[in-house]
Amino acid sequence: MKKTIIFSLLLFGAVIGNAQNQNISQGNIFDGEPFLAVNPQNSKHIVVAWMGYQWLNQIQINIKISQDAGNTWSNEITIPHMKNGYTSADPSMIFDNNGNLYLCYIDFKTTKDSGSVVVRKSTDGGYTWSQPSVVVSVQDDAPRIPIDRPWISIDTLSGNLFVTTMNAKGALPDYHPYFFVSTDDNASWSSFRTLDTTGWLSGNLIPQPMPTNCVSSAGVFYAAYPSYVSSQNILPQFILAQSATGGSSFNYSTLYASANSGVGDSLAKSGYLLRCNPADANHLAFFMLQKNGQDGANVMMLESFDAGNSWGAPQQVNDDIGTRLQDMIWASFDKDGDIVVTWRDRRNGTNDTYQTHYEFYAAVKPSGASQFNTNFAISDIIIPYDTILASSGNDFMCNQVINDTAYAVWGDTRDGKLNIW
Repeated sequence: MKKTIIFSLLLFGAVIGNAQNQNISQGNIFDGEPFLAVNPQNSKHIVVAWMGYQWLNQIQINIKISQDAGNTWSNEITIPHMKNGYTSADPSMIFDNNGNLYLCYIDFKTTKDSGSVVVRKSTDGGYTWSQPSVVVSVQDDAPRIPIDRPWISIDTLSGNLFVTTMNAKGALPDYHPYFFVSTDDNASWSSFRTLDTTGWLSGNLIPQPMPTNCVSSAGVFYAAYPSYVSSQNILPQFILAQSATGGSSFNYSTLYASANSGVGDSLAKSGYLLRCNPADANHLAFFMLQKNGQDGANVMMLESFDAGNSWGAPQQVNDDIGTRLQDMIWASFDKDGDIVVTWRDRRNGTNDTYQTHYEFYAAVKPSGASQFNTNFAISDIIIPYDTILASSGNDFMCNQVINDTAYAVWGDTRDGKLNIW
């Protein structure tokens, strides 16, 4: 069945193919790595957080809020640092069923000798925030610096909060993905534990084994992380860890193994993503970049319909013909099982490198369909390449789909600065 998804872009409210993008951050130097959350109790209530440069305060987490599906926005809200001299990074957010909002991010010294992953709670939709609750600190597993790229998720049945992290750049081995849980509404967090284990190690050939996580509608926690240990598997692989006990115990399996499982270009924003279908507790989807013959980087999806016990073959999402490069994948499920995937696309660029013009594209796979519908652009212009895109701090875009309306945010350089659109 062909289904229409209304795709709203900041400023929201436009239909596919007729959307005008709007600069939401309007910063003067650098705004990157946005995250978007929609209140499940009120689909017009949207919160966007991003990394923004603040004079004398390095990078801080900035937030704007809309209560009318993006027609109007609050003033910018800046999250204060825990200490003078700190900088912040990597925001992610999650609403609970009651409309409480949780913000997870890093606050640390750039020397990486102090700092933490923290979570703050908002009971008023993002306007005010609790004091930070520390999830993990730099020194908790020194010198492995277990504070990079935190992702937060929630079990909507129990209310348990989960955070996963990885080693920061410059950490010494052994390298691991990390797991944390709060069972008391962010009042405290479990001691650190490595998400990998004997026989299912990420290995020391991968210095930053980022885990990506989600929680099923049955309350099962899932995380996927990369691994390359030849005694475990002669091929590089993604490992699936799952826990039906809130993290007390885990089961492990191979999600995907292939000699062709990655993109080696250092300019690629090659983050991968695991998603749980809220309409079907057994349905998982995994998204990654992968080479396909002479085509250097495609958006690929694998699906499991038996709670991760088996996985189908990778399915290509981008439908362009040729050898142009894609990256910066994000995806989300609607409540009824529709999938929306977004990414940065170069099909209309001038060459087959990452240093070319780019756009942002999307594809929809309706619930029960075997294929994605035709790709479409969600950015309204083709954007020239800027060297700032090679820097860190702009590794992800974000989207969320709710009630057949999808919202998307990203960083681009159309105005000569990296801003959130």
